[in-house]
Amino acid sequence: MMDRFAPPEVIAAAEREAVARRYDKKSLYFDPELFMEGYDAMAAEFDAADRAGRRTILTNRYFDGFAPVDDEEIVDSQFEDRFIVAAPERLASGEPGVREGDLDRVLLESQRDYYERTPGKMWQQGPSRVFDLPPGHFIEIESLGRQDVVGSHAFSACTAIVARSGPKVFMAHILMSNEEDINRTLEKMRSLGYATNDTRLFSPFWIEKDGTVVDSWNHDLEKIANERGLQIDFFPYIGSAVHNPDNIRHTTVFAGRDALWSVGSDFKTIYKKTKHGEVAQLRTVIRGLTYRDYE
Repeated sequence: MMDRFAPPEVIAAAEREAVARRYDKKSLYFDPELFMEGYDAMAAEFDAADRAGRRTILTNRYFDGFAPVDDEEIVDSQFEDRFIVAAPERLASGEPGVREGDLDRVLLESQRDYYERTPGKMWQQGPSRVFDLPPGHFIEIESLGRQDVVGSHAFSACTAIVARSGPKVFMAHILMSNEEDINRTLEKMRSLGYATNDTRLFSPFWIEKDGTVVDSWNHDLEKIANERGLQIDFFPYIGSAVHNPDNIRHTTVFAGRDALWSVGSDFKTIYKKTKHGEVAQLRTVIRGLTYRDYE
């Protein structure tokens, strides 16, 4: 291992041992020894970074989904390709201390059976775990690791509710910002021990294509926040006929153990070389000017 990477003993022993046990089976596509070498290297990079650097590491890893990066314009990491080692994708529900599912289940009532239910996904690369929350779902993690990220990347007309209590975090993705679902979810979260001052709403601010503000929608969301003493943070409501001066496709909300972020994203066209020639592909990219860091 190169000198600039931390030796295994600097990593928390119990945490590293648990990860090693989880990924101890070698396969054609996964080398556990190489994975643990990357684990140590990534822990060292995170520890050496300042606050802004850590934010970049966590948010970019979330958007990249831990796939190898071959875009020469992306130079955010000191890792060589041999350290971009991803373990097989796993469901969040298979992780100890993680509870996730559709909101109808947590609210103990089925109102939207016509929505497709898709379990959340979790990736792990090195010491980072990334939980991706689908629309209409919730996730609760008993102990969020220092490099863990919980996020959902499809907020256009939906509301995110994020709450934390010590190392615990709860996130819900409310479809179409339904007022009843927001209120019922907040009541359920309060029963689970999440306090008002640890809860935040991320909601769409509706502006029509001609620039007209839709007060009825925006005021209803503000009313919910005000009545419950919550903070609300608006992002642009993005739809096919909606004013979108920043050309943002949608907004992603992230939660880490010590930070909250929202960020607008869009598509970037890249051209990948194949044996049949260059093929145009779309990659989701973060729009740097839309970063909002709340802590």
